[in-house]
Amino acid sequence: KLWLKYGFDGPVIGAGVDCEFWKPTKVKNLYKFQFCFCNSSNIRSGLDVFLHAFLIAFQDNPNVKLVIKDTNNNPVLKDNINKYFKGGLDIEYYNDRWGMFRIRDLLSQSHVCVNVQRNLSWGLLQTECMACDTISLSADIEPSNEIVNDKIGVLLPSTGQIELRKYIPYAEKFGLLNT
Repeated sequence: KLWLKYGFDGPVIGAGVDCEFWKPTKVKNLYKFQFCFCNSSNIRSGLDVFLHAFLIAFQDNPNVKLVIKDTNNNPVLKDNINKYFKGGLDIEYYNDRWGMFRIRDLLSQSHVCVNVQRNLSWGLLQTECMACDTISLSADIEPSNEIVNDKIGVLLPSTGQIELRKYIPYAEKFGLLNT
């Protein structure tokens, strides 16, 4: 539908996942309701907005946990995440490379996988987390709104557009630009 919307004709097959591999492998966290953010924290990731919303919603709730699996190695970002941790959030932050087995286990033991990117290309993480029986919390943008199954996903309405060039100073201050 997305290709046709922009005038490209022809059959399109989206990136799929191997459901023999991407499936539940761990019991959901029994002690805390667990969110995970499994992406590279860059200018498109939406991590900054999500952390702020998470703080507002759960800062005083000891029964909620956030696991951030990141590949960005920005000390400014680490400091900002540490501030959220000190502000009362239960956060585990990892910024090293993980293999697919470990990522699948993280998705499987989480209740919600946060996919609120400002834009994305294939939406592969959404399909992987849904295959692991984990709710995909995604922005209502393409291709998420073409991929996310409403039986195991939630689309958040977009609040509008922002020019990335206007956002760059904030993103740099938050640590979402690799330096």
